[in-house]
Amino acid sequence: MTHKNELKDISSYEFYFFDCDGVILDSNDIKSQVFEQILKRNFKQDHVEAFLSYHKGKGGVSRYIKFKYFFEHIVHQRNYEKKLEFLLQEFSVISRQKLHQAKLIPFLIDFLNILKEKKKKMIVISGSDQDDLIEILNFHGLADFFYDIFGSPRTKKQILNEFKKQNNLKEINGVFFGDSLLDFQTSVEFNFDFYFVSHNSEFLEYEEYKFNVINNFKDLIS
Repeated sequence: MTHKNELKDISSYEFYFFDCDGVILDSNDIKSQVFEQILKRNFKQDHVEAFLSYHKGKGGVSRYIKFKYFFEHIVHQRNYEKKLEFLLQEFSVISRQKLHQAKLIPFLIDFLNILKEKKKKMIVISGSDQDDLIEILNFHGLADFFYDIFGSPRTKKQILNEFKKQNNLKEINGVFFGDSLLDFQTSVEFNFDFYFVSHNSEFLEYEEYKFNVINNFKDLIS
């Protein structure tokens, strides 16, 4: 299948869902660098490389799940809970520092301002740790754009199911802006329209899938 670029009227939705890394912040490379930095201090290079390959193929998946996979399937360790907690804390500290320096995806602010003027509800739903996510978006002056900000350790599916329940919705009239296969699969499951942001995505096989592709948000601004 080939991707398509049929851009629909973006003002017809009630909810606008945004992933963070690669969609709001140009930060996919940063996250990969942080994973490599903290793992290579304590583990063999071939284990680190195996993890990075897994990580880049699992965009949108939380660090909690990725680190558990590392211990269980790459280094085959048991009773790793203390090591896991240490890595999670170290990842949080280093990634926050680096993400403060991250650039925004081009024309993001223009797009958010258009939606704000139309009084649309914009929501962040990310695999990033929720506390880190809120702090970083506040640092960049973006948090006030959003109706709500959701992150891990809950999965995107769990977040959206709880969102439906809390808002007494049978269906969500929404569109999802993402940059990973998981984002697309989530959109399909919840019957959202989907826009793949290709600007700096690590999911390089996107052309094999049939969905709308934009390089950045300029493509949605007339």
